[in-house]
Amino acid sequence: MARNWRRSELSGLGLLAMGIAMVLMGLGGYLLGAYIDQTLNISPWGAIIGLLLGTGVGLWDLYRVAMRIMQAQPAPPPNRYEENSTADRDAEGDRDENHELP
Repeated sequence: MARNWRRSELSGLGLLAMGIAMVLMGLGGYLLGAYIDQTLNISPWGAIIGLLLGTGVGLWDLYRVAMRIMQAQPAPPPNRYEENSTADRDAEGDRDENHELP
């Protein structure tokens, strides 16, 4: 039976997953690149390229998880004062524009 996750737990797990993914992807890319360096004797280019690719994959995963968390969040409640504040700003702006200086 599937557990019914609360939104706060999902957000916490998502944040933990983002941090772990970034570290592991960067480290994995570096280690793979270092192995390629030793095998092909092209040091340090394999490690540099592996680190950049691993970091890029980690950033992509970070984006995916962040979008999933943002979609799971409820929409903010509408601002009931929004219409009044817009009208006040417009009226205040008109007064400033029409104000004559001596």
